[in-house]
Amino acid sequence: MTKWTNAEAAGLLPQIFYVEDKRTVQEQANDRYAHGGGWHPFKRFKLHGNSDGGYSIQFPGDLPLIEQSRAKFRDQTLVLFDSSWVGIIEADGTLSDVARMD
Repeated sequence: MTKWTNAEAAGLLPQIFYVEDKRTVQEQANDRYAHGGGWHPFKRFKLHGNSDGGYSIQFPGDLPLIEQSRAKFRDQTLVLFDSSWVGIIEADGTLSDVARMD
């Protein structure tokens, strides 16, 4: 189970992602979040901020979505943003994937 910085905001996410499970974040979400639709990537989000000051993501033409919680997951960081968007940030600070998990 993953430990999130804001457990209340993370809701059921800690029950979906297990570091001990060797599958990717996306594969685990497809399995354990199947009732919610699994992991369906949504492209074109841009990442702003950093690990020290907090992250936000922004879709072109929309207001930024602010970080609500995060968890370290192997060499990646999982970030929960406003409106139930979950992002995967790689060790080099790039945003690799985003999906809605509400």
